[in-house]
Amino acid sequence: MIRPILFPIVLLCLSLSALAQQSDSSLSELLDRYQAEPSNVRLCQQIALAYTKSNEFPQAAEFFRKALALDPQSIPSAKNLATVLWFAGQKNESITLFRSLEKKIPDDPVPQLYLALNAYDKKDMEPAALHFERAGAFASDNPEVLPFVVTAFLVTSRAHQAIDILQNRLKADNSDAQIYRWLGDVYDRQNLPQKAWDAYSKAIAAAPKSEENYLALAAFSIEHRNAAIARDVLGRGLAHLPGSAKLTLETGLVSALQGNFDQAKTEFRQASSLDPHWSLPLLALGITDLQTGDAEHATEVFQQARRVAPDDYRCYYFHALALNRSQSSSTRSQAIEELRHAIALDPNHVQPRIALAQNQLSSGNIAEAEAQLREAIRLDPSEPTALYKLALLCRREGKKQEADRLLASFQSLKKSAGADENEFVLLSQTIR
Repeated sequence: MIRPILFPIVLLCLSLSALAQQSDSSLSELLDRYQAEPSNVRLCQQIALAYTKSNEFPQAAEFFRKALALDPQSIPSAKNLATVLWFAGQKNESITLFRSLEKKIPDDPVPQLYLALNAYDKKDMEPAALHFERAGAFASDNPEVLPFVVTAFLVTSRAHQAIDILQNRLKADNSDAQIYRWLGDVYDRQNLPQKAWDAYSKAIAAAPKSEENYLALAAFSIEHRNAAIARDVLGRGLAHLPGSAKLTLETGLVSALQGNFDQAKTEFRQASSLDPHWSLPLLALGITDLQTGDAEHATEVFQQARRVAPDDYRCYYFHALALNRSQSSSTRSQAIEELRHAIALDPNHVQPRIALAQNQLSSGNIAEAEAQLREAIRLDPSEPTALYKLALLCRREGKKQEADRLLASFQSLKKSAGADENEFVLLSQTIR
């Protein structure tokens, strides 16, 4: 349940020894001095640090290179060069330099942190967790890095370490609601629902006017199929924050999950009016229309959502689903176009590919249907619908052995899987 955040451009590791060398001179004065003293290592470092403070990372890298060329054994210059290269977008060179530094200074947390972030970015969670461990407090004490640390530890069965870090943070500041929310996420992943509930509740107590705290506890309740409790939590949140579009939308999702579709539609419209630039209430409203058999109105709502968020693949995907309800050849052609656009916007989601494959099968385009299903399975080998449809297609084409293998995989997944997640539950997970 941890939702990783983007790592901001904040310089973390400029060494204290290098910072201590700074003078009160302006950058222009330092550059004038450099013309007369191009071999002055300290001056090169000062210029690089001045550029760094201004977020001019390519220029900073240039002068850290000069300092390192003048003093190739300077660890501070090498660390700082690797750091500014990272923020300048030259991550490959940055990581190469950090790997070299790790061999020279294996106990220094700076290379470990950036090697961890690089592994995390590549979804290589085991090396990410190992490097985060070695970075220690340098990683876990930074609030921007902490979500990555917790996630890596959870994925690699190091939940006890994540819990220890979060509990230690709470000892230092027990009023930090975010820490309680993360702790709730960890306990939930550990199948400790009572501890998770307690942590989320403490988050609300620590910050009763933060909508994120109510959303976390409501989402936890929804995912544990306690919609009535979720509604109570959201009601308490709206008492503090009556103008919250997020809390209003979440309340609508609870109504939909309870089968109160008319009430849900009213709450989705209200959430949309509270935040007209947010497409999620419109998506929820359109999905409710589809659930209640009003595909024509759903089509209009998804078109409106598309105008609000033209880069959100879901607007095109759901619009295509609504168009498919008409079953006419003209709307199928339009649905195919919408699904192609959805895939172009975000190629890594399998549902638009599965829907496109179904449309192509209906249109007689067997080759593309098969290609889309195979790509969907490549992206998610445990996607049951893609496995089943491709198995049927293979059987139809006389590929009996492959069809049997795919069906066996589908049956195995079907036995081990729980109930399919409702679209409203999936939408709920995107609000936080």
